[in-house]
Amino acid sequence: MEHDICQPRPIRFLRSEEGAVTVDWIVLTAALVALGMGAAFYVGASVPEVADRVSDYMTDYSY
Repeated sequence: MEHDICQPRPIRFLRSEEGAVTVDWIVLTAALVALGMGAAFYVGASVPEVADRVSDYMTDYSY
């Protein structure tokens, strides 16, 4: 893509497609990190409840 020297720098920057792949990868990576964090919070929040259930089961278990 040719750049017209007469255009102001912000307009040239907005019309430029250089680095678009990098931006795509950053957005994709950020989405995956957010998804992973959401899953970790979901699983992490339920761990104490499961641990309590296992503890109750093991306490009530007799040989």
